[in-house]
Amino acid sequence: MELLKTPLFNFHLENGARMMPFAGWNMPVQYSSGIIAEHLATRTSASLFDVSHMAQLELLGSCADVFLERLTPTNVTGLAEGQMRYSFFLNNDGGIIDDFLISRLNDSLRLVVNASRSRQDIEHLNRHLNGDVKLNHRTDKALIALQGPKSASILARLGLNLNELNFMHIRNCKIDQIPVAIARSGYTGEDGFEISTDVESVESLARQLLSFNEVSLAGLGARDTLRIEAGLPLWGNEINEDISPISAGLAFALSKKRCELADFIGSKKILFESKNMPKKILVGLMAEGARPVRGGAELKHKGKKIGHITSGTFSPSLDRPIAIAFVKSTHSRLGTRLVAEIRGSEIQTEVVALPFFPHKYYRGCSSQI
Repeated sequence: MELLKTPLFNFHLENGARMMPFAGWNMPVQYSSGIIAEHLATRTSASLFDVSHMAQLELLGSCADVFLERLTPTNVTGLAEGQMRYSFFLNNDGGIIDDFLISRLNDSLRLVVNASRSRQDIEHLNRHLNGDVKLNHRTDKALIALQGPKSASILARLGLNLNELNFMHIRNCKIDQIPVAIARSGYTGEDGFEISTDVESVESLARQLLSFNEVSLAGLGARDTLRIEAGLPLWGNEINEDISPISAGLAFALSKKRCELADFIGSKKILFESKNMPKKILVGLMAEGARPVRGGAELKHKGKKIGHITSGTFSPSLDRPIAIAFVKSTHSRLGTRLVAEIRGSEIQTEVVALPFFPHKYYRGCSSQI
């Protein structure tokens, strides 16, 4: 099957991107500067990512709130205009069909879902859809992400004052007369923005942002190392349809109100694991030496298998190998020593807290964490 291309495909080739297949799309994995340089540029300055492969969905209708609440553990009716929340679709066993962001903008609900799961998400929504709610897949929209500590100051030079736009908030505005929906969110752990605009306008906008010396292009390679440092999950690695939000360390995204009502799909398993320790828990690992420990490697304690690595990389920010792993809850205590088996060799690791690198989300002029 022919790979899909984002509206910035030729722009990527022009800028020397190395392209690769990802979730059915032809995407840039890195540019000439390399993944480490792109990663560090995001941590110290600002990087521009093409995330147009992600699906932008829109739910319309007076019953859209109630409809979406039945499918998620999120308090959708309490979501104010301009607010965003992290959520997921769950199956009957509490497994994660997909994770995504919900926002309310222009009196409609907007979902940005993973490219690898967009077909399943749309099918899931359509399967439960009723006549009072309309689902739009906004294929007329593209999505780019400007991430890093200098992102806000760069957008300010384009006329946007974003001091009052906090993390997990969204609003409509214009950049040089280009209409955009700009959300203070991202997948790097840094302050940054995800910018949705018309397909016809995204290349012009990307060129404007890249014209600033502080902005570098970054691909999927750096996006992955950044999200691992930030301890953020990737579907197919840390989450899937056999893993619950409790086991994956995502209980913060469960609405207290919705859990009390227990009226969403998968609630029985979620409530059970909330009261009883799940059998396996997601943890961070620091590895000894310089060799990265990759996803799939078995973890052992005193010769017995107790888990496996879901994602691993060499951390450019910490200058050492790090990994995320599922381990038996009995072996999840901080400081526990585990052995990772990689191609016949053993690497010593230690359980540490997530994230590896502190989040720097913007929560107002006087408070950043």
